[in-house]
Amino acid sequence: MKQAMGPRAADVAGRGTLWLFAARLFFMGAGLVISVLLARGLGPGEFGLYGLAISLLTWTQLLVNWAIPGAVARLAPAHGHDPRIAGTGTTLLLAAAALLYGLVWFAAPLLERLAGMAGVSGVVRLLFLDLWLLAGHAALQAVFLAHGRLGGIAALLALQSGIKLVAIVLLLALGLDIWRVVLAHLAGTSVALALVAWRQPFPRPAFSPGFARALLAGSLPLLTYAMVYQFQANVGVWWVAAVRTAGEIDAPGHFTAAMQLARLLTLVPSVLSGVLFARVADAVARGEPREAADQLAVALRYALMLLLPALAAFTAAADAMVALLFGPAYGEAAAMLRWLALAGTAMALLDVLLHALMGAGWLWSGPLIAALVVPLALMAGTFAIPALGAGGVPAALAAGALGALAVALLTVARRMHIPLRLASLLRLALASGALYAVLSIWTVPPWWLILQFALLAGAYFALLWLLGELDGRDLALLHPTAATPGPRP
Repeated sequence: MKQAMGPRAADVAGRGTLWLFAARLFFMGAGLVISVLLARGLGPGEFGLYGLAISLLTWTQLLVNWAIPGAVARLAPAHGHDPRIAGTGTTLLLAAAALLYGLVWFAAPLLERLAGMAGVSGVVRLLFLDLWLLAGHAALQAVFLAHGRLGGIAALLALQSGIKLVAIVLLLALGLDIWRVVLAHLAGTSVALALVAWRQPFPRPAFSPGFARALLAGSLPLLTYAMVYQFQANVGVWWVAAVRTAGEIDAPGHFTAAMQLARLLTLVPSVLSGVLFARVADAVARGEPREAADQLAVALRYALMLLLPALAAFTAAADAMVALLFGPAYGEAAAMLRWLALAGTAMALLDVLLHALMGAGWLWSGPLIAALVVPLALMAGTFAIPALGAGGVPAALAAGALGALAVALLTVARRMHIPLRLASLLRLALASGALYAVLSIWTVPPWWLILQFALLAGAYFALLWLLGELDGRDLALLHPTAATPGPRP
């Protein structure tokens, strides 16, 4: 059975999606290359310091640039794209940047004592100048989203990551240190902002109390969700720094290296979740709950098709991957990577499920269920950290993510009745299990790992084709207005 998607949702989901996907892919690829260069150039000690600072910035910037652009995009069409809406959004973004930078400036010495690493305070204060620049990025993103111009957002992402990558490569010749790396980071954000703002007029700051209340009310549930969802990705390194022993001085660097690889799993929800949110919301608005459930089933199937083999590869080849990218100084990151890959897989599936719930109208279900990761991880940490040391932190994060995922599955099954077939799940698990078995038996030198992955990826999809799980209907999703294939028998 095939369910056609409403034309309005198809237009919103499809316009510029290819460019945005390509930009996100480039952004993540460039980020991984930068991490590898910094890990090898700085060493585990300074790379751990950089990881502490950048994780805090990544989490804090959600308060500045995650929810307001989406809120502007939802509000502007209903009011004839009144320029006061984008202007009010810009004012709120700049105010948030000022408030957060002030808080971080005064909290920096405390953060340095918490991390137990000299230099954290100065690095954080310099790096967090990026909040002002990110507020500018978010103001432009709001304009692009409101007019459906996803290519503008793609340009911002690509320019920011590309300029930063070029700056880091230049620093390799001039000499790497943590301060120059932070300046390179700021250069990427500022130059990208200037180039895009040169073509797109920057929304003039304004303030309308009514629009301000509407923007804050519309962004609060999604902002809360983003904050709690990002806990395991951006707080884990601080947790590691707080619990490490004298013999684990480089543990934050090892965790940061492992997390850079595990972040690749976020590419799946970054592509699927937003599209799913739009399609479920459209189906529910038209009074088609069955279609909404079918859309979720399709998204889950594709998520599992990509995430399960990735988990198998990360688990079986963790040592070789770490050796290839980061070198022998990061050997202990392999064990962390296995746990973080499990946590990342669970969090990716959780993100898909909760976006479906929020798209169906249960906006606060997302943040409430995602928030379970925090207490569940802390509870698991009371057992995992004494047993595994700092390596128990990623294990605790995996336990928290799996617990929240179980709650999300039960909630979605009760409210939306997911028509995901057991046979489809078994075929995907069988093919991924076969991939894990081959990788465990067939070991290759690290430099041959990329070729091995390419060959086995082809074999994995060929096996799915032979099992009847993959066929021509799956090409339907490559066209933004094509009918969405229904759940498999």
